[in-house]
Amino acid sequence: MNNDNFIVENGVLKEYRGNEKHVVVPNEVIVIGEGAFYKNEKIASVKLPKGLKIIDNSAFDGCSNLFEIDLPEGLEDIDVFAFDGCRSLKSIHLPESLKTICFHAFRNCSALSTINLPDNIKNIGYAFSGCDNIKYQVENGVRYIGNWAVDVVRTEGMPLDEEYKYAIFNDWMDMHIMDGIGKNTTLEEVSLRKGTIGVASGAFVNCVNLKSIIIPSGVKYLGDGAFYGCGNLSEVNIPEGVTDIGSGAFMNCGNLIKVILPDTIKDIGDFSTFRNCDGLINVRIPDNVKAIGYNVFDGCISLKSVKLPGSLGVIYDAAFCYCTSLENIDLPDSVREIGEWAFYGCGELKSIKIPDGVQKIASMTFAECKGLTINIPASVTDIDSDAFENAVDLTVMTPEGSFARKFFNKTDTVKII
Repeated sequence: MNNDNFIVENGVLKEYRGNEKHVVVPNEVIVIGEGAFYKNEKIASVKLPKGLKIIDNSAFDGCSNLFEIDLPEGLEDIDVFAFDGCRSLKSIHLPESLKTICFHAFRNCSALSTINLPDNIKNIGYAFSGCDNIKYQVENGVRYIGNWAVDVVRTEGMPLDEEYKYAIFNDWMDMHIMDGIGKNTTLEEVSLRKGTIGVASGAFVNCVNLKSIIIPSGVKYLGDGAFYGCGNLSEVNIPEGVTDIGSGAFMNCGNLIKVILPDTIKDIGDFSTFRNCDGLINVRIPDNVKAIGYNVFDGCISLKSVKLPGSLGVIYDAAFCYCTSLENIDLPDSVREIGEWAFYGCGELKSIKIPDGVQKIASMTFAECKGLTINIPASVTDIDSDAFENAVDLTVMTPEGSFARKFFNKTDTVKII
Protein backbone atom coordinates (compact mmCIF):
# COMPACT_ATOMS: atom_id res chain seq x y z
CA MET A 1 0.00 0.00 0.00
CA ASN A 2 1.30 3.44 -0.95
CA ASN A 3 1.76 5.57 2.18
CA ASP A 4 1.76 8.66 -0.03
CA ASN A 5 -2.01 8.27 -0.10
CA PHE A 6 -2.15 9.13 3.62
CA ILE A 7 -1.86 12.81 4.56
CA VAL A 8 -0.68 12.71 8.20
CA GLU A 9 0.20 15.71 10.37
CA ASN A 10 1.36 15.29 13.97
CA GLY A 11 -0.34 11.91 14.29
CA VAL A 12 -3.61 13.08 12.72
CA LEU A 13 -4.74 11.44 9.47
CA LYS A 14 -6.06 14.47 7.62
CA GLU A 15 -7.01 12.77 4.36
CA TYR A 16 -6.84 9.46 2.54
CA ARG A 17 -6.36 9.89 -1.22
CA GLY A 18 -6.13 6.28 -2.33
CA ASN A 19 -8.64 4.02 -4.04
CA GLU A 20 -7.71 0.66 -2.50
CA LYS A 21 -10.49 -1.66 -1.42
CA HIS A 22 -8.65 -2.83 1.71
CA VAL A 23 -6.90 -0.08 3.67
CA VAL A 24 -4.23 -0.37 6.37
CA VAL A 25 -3.78 2.91 8.26
CA PRO A 26 -0.14 3.75 9.18
CA ASN A 27 1.01 3.00 12.73
CA GLU A 28 1.92 6.65 13.42
CA VAL A 29 -1.76 7.69 13.32
CA ILE A 30 -3.42 8.36 16.69
CA VAL A 31 -6.41 10.33 15.34
CA ILE A 32 -8.53 9.66 12.25
CA GLY A 33 -9.23 13.28 11.37
CA GLU A 34 -12.47 14.96 10.40
CA GLY A 35 -13.76 13.61 7.08
CA ALA A 36 -10.54 11.68 6.39
CA PHE A 37 -12.43 8.99 4.39
CA TYR A 38 -15.55 11.06 3.70
CA LYS A 39 -17.79 9.44 1.06
CA ASN A 40 -15.08 7.06 -0.11
CA GLU A 41 -17.29 4.41 -1.69
CA LYS A 42 -14.39 2.18 -2.77
CA ILE A 43 -13.11 1.03 0.61
CA ALA A 44 -14.51 -2.25 1.96
CA SER A 45 -12.31 -2.85 5.00
CA VAL A 46 -10.02 -0.76 7.20
CA LYS A 47 -7.32 -1.93 9.61
CA LEU A 48 -6.60 0.71 12.24
CA PRO A 49 -3.33 1.07 14.23
CA LYS A 50 -3.06 -0.06 17.85
CA GLY A 51 -2.22 3.44 19.09
CA LEU A 52 -5.43 5.02 17.78
CA LYS A 53 -7.26 7.21 20.34
CA ILE A 54 -9.92 9.18 18.43
CA ILE A 55 -12.13 8.78 15.37
CA ASP A 56 -13.14 12.36 14.58
CA ASN A 57 -16.24 13.96 13.05
CA SER A 58 -17.51 12.28 9.87
CA ALA A 59 -14.28 10.31 9.52
CA PHE A 60 -16.00 7.48 7.60
CA ASP A 61 -19.22 9.32 6.82
CA GLY A 62 -20.79 8.01 3.61
CA CYS A 63 -18.43 5.04 3.16
CA SER A 64 -21.35 3.02 1.86
CA ASN A 65 -19.37 -0.12 0.97
CA LEU A 66 -17.39 -0.37 4.19
CA PHE A 67 -18.34 -3.72 5.75
CA GLU A 68 -15.41 -4.45 8.08
CA ILE A 69 -13.42 -2.30 10.50
CA ASP A 70 -11.51 -3.44 13.57
CA LEU A 71 -11.57 -0.85 16.36
CA PRO A 72 -8.41 -1.33 18.46
CA GLU A 73 -8.13 -1.48 22.23
CA GLY A 74 -7.02 1.98 23.34
CA LEU A 75 -9.62 3.85 21.26
CA GLU A 76 -11.41 6.34 23.53
CA ASP A 77 -13.75 8.51 21.45
CA ILE A 78 -15.98 8.07 18.39
CA ASP A 79 -17.14 11.52 17.38
CA VAL A 80 -20.28 12.86 15.68
CA PHE A 81 -21.34 11.30 12.35
CA ALA A 82 -18.16 9.15 12.40
CA PHE A 83 -19.79 6.19 10.57
CA ASP A 84 -22.95 7.92 9.35
CA GLY A 85 -24.35 6.16 6.28
CA CYS A 86 -22.02 3.15 6.38
CA ARG A 87 -24.90 1.02 5.21
CA SER A 88 -22.83 -2.13 4.50
CA LEU A 89 -21.49 -2.37 8.05
CA LYS A 90 -23.19 -5.39 9.64
CA SER A 91 -21.40 -5.74 12.96
CA ILE A 92 -18.87 -3.86 15.02
CA HIS A 93 -16.96 -4.68 18.18
CA LEU A 94 -16.32 -1.72 20.48
CA PRO A 95 -13.18 -1.93 22.67
CA GLU A 96 -13.29 -1.81 26.48
CA SER A 97 -11.23 1.40 26.40
CA LEU A 98 -14.03 3.36 24.67
CA LYS A 99 -15.40 6.27 26.73
CA THR A 100 -17.65 8.23 24.36
CA ILE A 101 -19.90 7.54 21.37
CA CYS A 102 -21.18 10.85 20.11
CA PHE A 103 -24.31 12.10 18.38
CA HIS A 104 -25.30 10.16 15.19
CA ALA A 105 -21.99 8.25 15.26
CA PHE A 106 -23.63 5.22 13.57
CA ARG A 107 -26.65 6.91 12.01
CA ASN A 108 -28.20 5.12 9.04
CA CYS A 109 -25.95 2.08 9.34
CA SER A 110 -28.97 0.20 8.06
CA ALA A 111 -27.30 -3.25 7.93
CA LEU A 112 -25.87 -3.03 11.43
CA SER A 113 -27.39 -5.79 13.53
CA THR A 114 -24.78 -6.59 16.18
CA ILE A 115 -23.01 -4.13 18.45
CA ASN A 116 -21.65 -4.35 22.00
CA LEU A 117 -21.50 -1.49 24.50
CA PRO A 118 -18.61 -1.86 26.99
CA ASP A 119 -19.34 -0.98 30.61
CA ASN A 120 -16.54 1.61 30.64
CA ILE A 121 -18.41 3.95 28.29
CA LYS A 122 -19.40 7.17 30.06
CA ASN A 123 -21.47 8.87 27.38
CA ILE A 124 -23.55 7.61 24.48
CA GLY A 125 -25.08 10.18 22.19
CA TYR A 126 -28.20 9.65 20.11
CA ALA A 127 -25.94 7.38 18.12
CA PHE A 128 -28.04 4.70 16.40
CA SER A 129 -30.91 6.45 14.62
CA GLY A 130 -31.78 4.68 11.37
CA CYS A 131 -30.14 1.45 12.52
CA ASP A 132 -33.35 -0.51 12.20
CA ASN A 133 -31.72 -3.94 12.15
CA ILE A 134 -29.97 -3.70 15.51
CA LYS A 135 -31.06 -6.54 17.77
CA TYR A 136 -32.19 -4.47 20.74
CA GLN A 137 -33.33 -6.02 23.97
CA VAL A 138 -36.76 -4.58 24.71
CA GLU A 139 -38.38 -4.49 28.14
CA ASN A 140 -41.53 -2.52 28.98
CA GLY A 141 -41.18 -0.25 25.98
CA VAL A 142 -37.49 0.55 26.54
CA ARG A 143 -34.73 -0.49 24.13
CA TYR A 144 -31.44 -1.69 25.61
CA ILE A 145 -28.04 -2.43 24.14
CA GLY A 146 -26.04 -4.26 26.77
CA ASN A 147 -26.41 -2.37 30.04
CA TRP A 148 -27.46 0.92 28.46
CA ALA A 149 -31.01 2.18 27.94
CA VAL A 150 -30.70 3.77 24.51
CA ASP A 151 -34.21 4.45 23.20
CA VAL A 152 -37.91 3.71 23.52
CA VAL A 153 -40.28 1.89 21.22
CA ARG A 154 -42.38 4.44 19.38
CA THR A 155 -46.12 4.04 19.41
CA GLU A 156 -47.28 2.91 15.98
CA GLY A 157 -49.69 5.21 14.20
CA MET A 158 -48.88 8.31 16.23
CA PRO A 159 -47.56 11.01 13.88
CA LEU A 160 -44.40 12.92 14.68
CA ASP A 161 -45.10 16.49 15.71
CA GLU A 162 -43.03 19.17 14.00
CA GLU A 163 -42.90 21.22 17.19
CA TYR A 164 -40.63 18.63 18.76
CA LYS A 165 -37.06 19.69 18.21
CA TYR A 166 -34.28 18.21 20.26
CA ALA A 167 -30.96 19.97 20.61
CA ILE A 168 -27.81 17.91 21.06
CA PHE A 169 -25.19 20.31 22.32
CA ASN A 170 -21.56 19.91 21.30
CA ASP A 171 -20.35 23.06 23.02
CA TRP A 172 -21.62 26.47 24.11
CA MET A 173 -22.10 27.91 20.62
CA ASP A 174 -22.69 24.78 18.55
CA MET A 175 -25.67 22.47 18.54
CA HIS A 176 -27.31 20.01 16.20
CA ILE A 177 -31.07 20.21 15.89
CA MET A 178 -32.92 16.98 15.28
CA ASP A 179 -36.28 17.83 13.73
CA GLY A 180 -39.29 15.69 14.45
CA ILE A 181 -37.73 12.98 16.57
CA GLY A 182 -40.44 13.41 19.20
CA LYS A 183 -41.22 9.95 20.45
CA ASN A 184 -44.99 10.51 20.69
CA THR A 185 -45.23 7.40 22.78
CA THR A 186 -48.02 6.46 25.15
CA LEU A 187 -45.40 5.30 27.66
CA GLU A 188 -46.42 6.67 31.10
CA GLU A 189 -44.34 4.73 33.62
CA VAL A 190 -40.83 3.31 33.27
CA SER A 191 -38.79 1.24 35.67
CA LEU A 192 -35.33 0.73 34.21
CA ARG A 193 -34.17 -2.84 34.55
CA LYS A 194 -31.61 -3.85 37.16
CA GLY A 195 -28.09 -3.85 35.81
CA THR A 196 -28.57 -0.68 33.78
CA ILE A 197 -25.47 1.54 34.04
CA GLY A 198 -26.45 4.44 31.80
CA VAL A 199 -29.22 6.23 29.94
CA ALA A 200 -28.08 7.33 26.48
CA SER A 201 -28.48 10.84 25.13
CA GLY A 202 -32.03 11.44 23.91
CA ALA A 203 -33.23 8.03 25.09
CA PHE A 204 -36.57 9.40 26.35
CA VAL A 205 -36.62 12.69 24.47
CA ASN A 206 -40.13 14.13 24.17
CA CYS A 207 -41.86 11.19 25.83
CA VAL A 208 -44.63 13.65 26.56
CA ASN A 209 -46.83 11.18 28.45
CA LEU A 210 -44.09 9.90 30.75
CA LYS A 211 -45.10 10.60 34.35
CA SER A 212 -42.80 8.36 36.36
CA ILE A 213 -39.28 7.02 35.94
CA ILE A 214 -37.57 4.67 38.40
CA ILE A 215 -33.80 4.72 38.06
CA PRO A 216 -32.20 1.72 39.80
CA SER A 217 -29.03 1.69 41.84
CA GLY A 218 -26.06 0.91 39.64
CA VAL A 219 -26.82 3.61 37.09
CA LYS A 220 -23.86 5.98 36.72
CA TYR A 221 -24.62 8.21 33.76
CA LEU A 222 -27.59 10.19 32.44
CA GLY A 223 -26.76 11.39 28.93
CA ASP A 224 -27.35 14.72 27.20
CA GLY A 225 -31.06 15.32 26.73
CA ALA A 226 -31.91 11.94 28.27
CA PHE A 227 -35.35 13.15 29.43
CA TYR A 228 -35.58 16.33 27.36
CA GLY A 229 -39.17 17.49 26.87
CA CYS A 230 -40.82 14.93 29.17
CA GLY A 231 -43.46 17.50 30.03
CA ASN A 232 -45.51 15.35 32.42
CA LEU A 233 -42.61 14.05 34.48
CA SER A 234 -43.16 15.46 37.98
CA GLU A 235 -40.56 13.86 40.25
CA VAL A 236 -37.18 12.20 39.78
CA ASN A 237 -35.12 10.42 42.40
CA ILE A 238 -31.61 10.02 41.05
CA PRO A 239 -29.94 7.26 43.07
CA GLU A 240 -26.58 7.22 44.80
CA GLY A 241 -23.92 6.12 42.35
CA VAL A 242 -24.87 8.48 39.53
CA THR A 243 -21.84 10.70 38.88
CA ASP A 244 -22.74 12.60 35.70
CA ILE A 245 -25.90 14.29 34.42
CA GLY A 246 -25.62 15.45 30.83
CA SER A 247 -26.44 18.81 29.29
CA GLY A 248 -30.16 19.33 28.73
CA ALA A 249 -30.93 16.07 30.54
CA PHE A 250 -34.19 17.43 32.01
CA MET A 251 -34.60 20.54 29.86
CA ASN A 252 -38.22 21.51 29.16
CA CYS A 253 -39.66 19.15 31.77
CA GLY A 254 -42.25 21.76 32.66
CA ASN A 255 -44.06 19.79 35.37
CA LEU A 256 -40.93 18.63 37.18
CA ILE A 257 -41.43 19.75 40.78
CA LYS A 258 -38.90 17.71 42.72
CA VAL A 259 -35.43 16.38 41.94
CA ILE A 260 -33.30 14.50 44.43
CA LEU A 261 -29.62 14.66 43.52
CA PRO A 262 -27.28 12.11 45.11
CA ASP A 263 -24.05 13.00 46.90
CA THR A 264 -22.12 11.05 44.26
CA ILE A 265 -22.88 13.67 41.60
CA LYS A 266 -19.72 15.31 40.26
CA ASP A 267 -21.08 17.07 37.20
CA ILE A 268 -24.48 18.67 36.54
CA GLY A 269 -24.06 19.10 32.80
CA ASP A 270 -22.10 21.68 30.89
CA PHE A 271 -25.31 23.61 30.30
CA SER A 272 -29.13 23.69 30.30
CA THR A 273 -29.55 20.61 32.51
CA PHE A 274 -32.79 21.82 34.14
CA ARG A 275 -33.52 24.73 31.81
CA ASN A 276 -37.21 25.70 31.60
CA CYS A 277 -38.29 23.31 34.35
CA ASP A 278 -41.14 25.68 35.21
CA GLY A 279 -42.39 23.71 38.23
CA LEU A 280 -39.09 23.17 40.04
CA ILE A 281 -39.32 24.85 43.46
CA ASN A 282 -36.12 24.06 45.37
CA VAL A 283 -32.85 22.26 44.75
CA ARG A 284 -29.94 21.06 46.87
CA ILE A 285 -26.66 20.80 45.02
CA PRO A 286 -24.48 17.96 46.43
CA ASP A 287 -21.10 18.61 48.03
CA ASN A 288 -18.93 17.18 45.25
CA VAL A 289 -20.13 19.65 42.63
CA LYS A 290 -17.54 22.32 41.79
CA ALA A 291 -19.37 24.23 39.06
CA ILE A 292 -22.90 25.18 38.00
CA GLY A 293 -22.85 25.06 34.20
CA TYR A 294 -24.20 27.44 31.59
CA ASN A 295 -27.99 28.00 31.75
CA VAL A 296 -28.41 25.02 34.08
CA PHE A 297 -31.44 26.54 35.86
CA ASP A 298 -32.26 29.19 33.26
CA GLY A 299 -36.00 29.82 33.09
CA CYS A 300 -36.89 27.85 36.24
CA ILE A 301 -39.55 30.43 37.06
CA SER A 302 -40.86 28.67 40.22
CA LEU A 303 -37.45 28.06 41.79
CA LYS A 304 -37.43 29.80 45.18
CA SER A 305 -34.34 28.49 46.94
CA VAL A 306 -31.09 26.77 46.08
CA LYS A 307 -28.59 25.29 48.52
CA LEU A 308 -25.08 25.44 47.15
CA PRO A 309 -22.17 23.30 48.41
CA GLY A 310 -18.99 24.55 50.01
CA SER A 311 -17.05 22.93 47.18
CA LEU A 312 -18.52 25.26 44.53
CA GLY A 313 -15.96 27.38 42.68
CA VAL A 314 -17.70 28.62 39.54
CA ILE A 315 -21.20 29.77 38.57
CA TYR A 316 -21.18 29.94 34.78
CA ASP A 317 -23.07 32.24 32.43
CA ALA A 318 -26.87 32.45 32.83
CA ALA A 319 -26.89 29.66 35.42
CA PHE A 320 -29.90 31.18 37.24
CA CYS A 321 -31.10 33.54 34.50
CA TYR A 322 -34.85 34.26 34.63
CA CYS A 323 -35.33 32.45 37.93
CA THR A 324 -38.02 35.03 38.59
CA SER A 325 -39.16 33.52 41.92
CA LEU A 326 -35.70 32.99 43.41
CA GLU A 327 -35.70 34.51 46.91
CA ASN A 328 -32.79 32.88 48.66
CA ILE A 329 -29.34 31.78 47.56
CA ASP A 330 -26.21 31.87 49.70
CA LEU A 331 -22.98 31.88 47.75
CA PRO A 332 -20.33 29.84 49.60
CA ASP A 333 -16.92 31.34 50.35
CA SER A 334 -15.38 28.93 47.84
CA VAL A 335 -16.93 30.73 44.82
CA ARG A 336 -14.31 32.60 42.80
CA GLU A 337 -16.10 33.25 39.50
CA ILE A 338 -19.62 34.35 38.57
CA GLY A 339 -20.46 34.41 34.87
CA GLU A 340 -22.38 36.82 32.66
CA TRP A 341 -26.18 36.90 33.03
CA ALA A 342 -25.88 34.55 36.03
CA PHE A 343 -28.77 36.14 37.98
CA TYR A 344 -30.39 38.17 35.21
CA GLY A 345 -34.07 38.88 35.85
CA CYS A 346 -34.15 37.41 39.38
CA GLY A 347 -36.70 39.98 40.47
CA GLU A 348 -37.52 38.39 43.84
CA LEU A 349 -33.90 38.08 44.96
CA LYS A 350 -33.59 40.68 47.70
CA SER A 351 -30.09 40.10 49.08
CA ILE A 352 -26.87 38.41 48.06
CA LYS A 353 -23.31 38.45 49.35
CA ILE A 354 -20.47 38.15 46.86
CA PRO A 355 -17.71 35.98 48.40
CA ASP A 356 -14.33 37.48 49.16
CA GLY A 357 -12.03 36.37 46.37
CA VAL A 358 -14.38 37.08 43.47
CA GLN A 359 -12.62 39.64 41.27
CA LYS A 360 -15.19 40.55 38.64
CA ILE A 361 -18.92 41.14 38.29
CA ALA A 362 -19.55 40.41 34.63
CA SER A 363 -21.92 41.72 31.99
CA MET A 364 -25.65 41.57 32.87
CA THR A 365 -24.99 39.44 35.97
CA PHE A 366 -27.60 41.24 38.09
CA ALA A 367 -29.48 43.10 35.36
CA GLU A 368 -33.26 43.45 35.79
CA CYS A 369 -33.06 42.63 39.53
CA LYS A 370 -35.42 44.73 41.67
CA GLY A 371 -34.87 45.91 45.24
CA LEU A 372 -31.62 43.96 45.55
CA THR A 373 -29.17 44.54 48.40
CA ILE A 374 -25.73 43.28 47.42
CA ASN A 375 -22.59 42.99 49.51
CA ILE A 376 -19.50 43.45 47.32
CA PRO A 377 -16.05 42.74 48.84
CA ALA A 378 -12.84 44.66 48.25
CA SER A 379 -11.56 41.76 46.14
CA VAL A 380 -13.82 42.87 43.27
CA THR A 381 -11.71 45.07 41.00
CA ASP A 382 -13.75 44.94 37.80
CA ILE A 383 -17.46 45.56 37.19
CA ASP A 384 -18.84 45.59 33.65
CA SER A 385 -20.80 48.73 32.82
CA ASP A 386 -24.04 46.77 32.23
CA ALA A 387 -23.65 44.32 35.14
CA PHE A 388 -26.57 45.99 36.97
CA GLU A 389 -28.52 47.29 33.96
CA ASN A 390 -32.11 48.19 34.90
CA ALA A 391 -31.54 46.95 38.46
CA VAL A 392 -33.92 49.35 40.21
CA ASP A 393 -33.81 50.20 43.94
CA LEU A 394 -30.30 48.77 44.21
CA THR A 395 -28.45 48.95 47.54
CA VAL A 396 -24.70 48.25 47.61
CA MET A 397 -22.75 47.36 50.75
CA THR A 398 -19.00 47.65 50.17
CA PRO A 399 -15.89 48.77 52.11
CA GLU A 400 -14.48 52.31 52.03
CA GLY A 401 -11.98 52.74 49.24
CA SER A 402 -13.17 49.67 47.33
CA PHE A 403 -13.46 49.56 43.56
CA ALA A 404 -17.21 48.98 43.90
CA ARG A 405 -17.66 52.16 45.96
CA LYS A 406 -15.83 54.20 43.34
CA PHE A 407 -17.84 52.51 40.57
CA PHE A 408 -21.26 53.25 42.09
CA ASN A 409 -20.33 56.75 43.25
CA LYS A 410 -20.77 57.70 39.59
CA THR A 411 -24.54 57.30 39.81
CA ASP A 412 -27.24 58.88 41.97
CA THR A 413 -29.68 55.97 41.62
CA VAL A 414 -27.79 53.51 43.84
CA LYS A 415 -27.77 53.57 47.64
CA ILE A 416 -24.26 52.89 48.96
CA ILE A 417 -23.62 51.68 52.49
